[in-house]
This record gives sequence, C-alpha cells and structure tokens, in this order.
Amino acid sequence: MMTGRAGPRLLLLDTNVVVAALLWNGMPRQLLERIVTETSLGVLSSPRLVAELARVLRRPRFEKRRRATGMSVDELVARYAMLATIVQPQNVMRVVEADTDDDHVLAAAVCAGASLIVTGDRSHLLPIGQHQGIAIVTPRAAWVMLGFV
Repeated sequence: MMTGRAGPRLLLLDTNVVVAALLWNGMPRQLLERIVTETSLGVLSSPRLVAELARVLRRPRFEKRRRATGMSVDELVARYAMLATIVQPQNVMRVVEADTDDDHVLAAAVCAGASLIVTGDRSHLLPIGQHQGIAIVTPRAAWVMLGFV
C-alpha cells in the first residue's frame, strides 16, 4: 500500500485509461470505481485533459461503445469531470518530444502532486517510468501498488 502525505492521494488517469474505464468493464473501470469509493484516494485531471477526453470519445471507432452506455459524449465527460479534481498547470514543460499531449498529462500530475500517473501509453509515457518522482504505471500495476490485490 502506498503511503505518504496527508490527505487523499491523487492519481492522474491518462485519457486512454479514462476512455477504457468509461466504455468497457476491464481493469481501468475497476480501478476508477475503486479510486472514487476510497476516501484516501482521488482522481485528477485538467481542462486540457477533459477536452482531450471529449475529442477522443467522439472518434467514430468508439461510437458503438458510446451508444451502449446510453450516454452522450457530453454526459460521459461531465460524469468523469465531476469525479475528478480539476487542476490548471501553469507551466507545461516539453518532455515527450513525440507527443505534446503527454506533456499536459505530466504537467497536471506535477501541478497537483499526484502519487501516480496511470496510462496504457506504451509508446511514450510508460517507457519514462517516472517524472519528477511520480511513478508512471499501467492500471494493473496501480491496482497492485494501491494494495487492492
């Protein structure tokens, strides 16, 4: 189990994890549900990441899954935004040369003092491993690190 500063430990869920949590019943959904029911944990995001979530959910490849939820993109995004602590990073450093969107993930996590960044991004974020002391892990690794096994 992770220990550390007082107050809830915050996890930043990358957009790919949030999409999976909202549209499918796998580990990302289990993780999000557990985070929001544990008083010692919280999920965080930023206006930029919420906007990215809306853009991604509107992609045609997700239309069938979206319809299966019975909610519109706006409803799904609003539902997630209500669960999250929204932060506004002032400085977005250039870290991930291949994907500027990932720089916003890192900036939001640093701004809020996140405990973990949870992602499925095997191309850019997971290879970094950690950023400014914040571990970058898969949903399954987060599950184990949080002691949910």
